[in-house]
Amino acid sequence: MLNGDNLADFFEEKGYHILHHVNTVATALTFLRNGGLLSREYVANHPASCFQTLQKSDAKDKELGIFNDIFFDIMNIWQFKEVCFYGPVVFEYNIDVLRGKNNIRITKTNPQNWDEEDYYNSIDEIYSAYNSGYSWPLNRHIIFHDQQKIDFSKINKIIFYRPDSEEDLSIIPHCNRPDHAFADLRRECGQCGIPHSILYFSKNSWQNIISHGNTVGRFYGFRMKVPTSR
Repeated sequence: MLNGDNLADFFEEKGYHILHHVNTVATALTFLRNGGLLSREYVANHPASCFQTLQKSDAKDKELGIFNDIFFDIMNIWQFKEVCFYGPVVFEYNIDVLRGKNNIRITKTNPQNWDEEDYYNSIDEIYSAYNSGYSWPLNRHIIFHDQQKIDFSKINKIIFYRPDSEEDLSIIPHCNRPDHAFADLRRECGQCGIPHSILYFSKNSWQNIISHGNTVGRFYGFRMKVPTSR
C-alpha cells in the first residue's frame, strides 16, 4: 500500500490537484442519496438504499479482490476521449482526499486487462515511471483499497455531460432523456450542497453514444431504480 500524504505531495509537485471519479447517473444518484462515493460491494450489500449500474468487469473485479475498492483517475477522461463509457457524471475531489490514508494503490494498467494484479510498489517507483513519460496515463488508476465509502467533505464539484440543447431529445424514451436525468442530479446536488455544472458533447460524441445500442439508457436511465430514502 502507498501512503496518501506522500502521494498527494507527489501529485501537487507535478501540478495535479484534482482526482476524478466517473459514473452513470443512476450510480451517481445513489452516491448523492447516501452521502458519498461507495464501493460496488457496499452498494450490492445494501439494496434497500442503493442501486448501481452493472459494469462488465464486476465478476473479474471480485476475483481480483477490488470489488470493495473505490477508483479515481488523475485526468478527466472526457477531456481526452470522444466518449467515456463509464458514464456522464464526473465527481471532482480535491487531492487532499488522499491525505491521512494508508490504503492507496496505483495500477500500472487497467485492471480489466489483468490476469493478475499489477500495482506500483513504492512512491519511488511512481516517480521513476512518471519521469520516464512526463505525463500520467489514463489507464493508471488511483484505488482506495477496502474503502466502502468516501464522503463529500473533499469534493469540489460535480460535472454532468449531456448533448447540446440543439439535439432533438424528444425521440428518446422519457426515462432515458439526459435533460430529465440532469434535473434529478441537480436536485440532489442542491440538497447535498455540492456545486455542479454542465458540459456538452460534440455532435460526433453524441452520435457515437447513440450508435452504441443501449448506451443512452445505461448513461441516463435506471434512475427510477435508485431508492429515494436517505
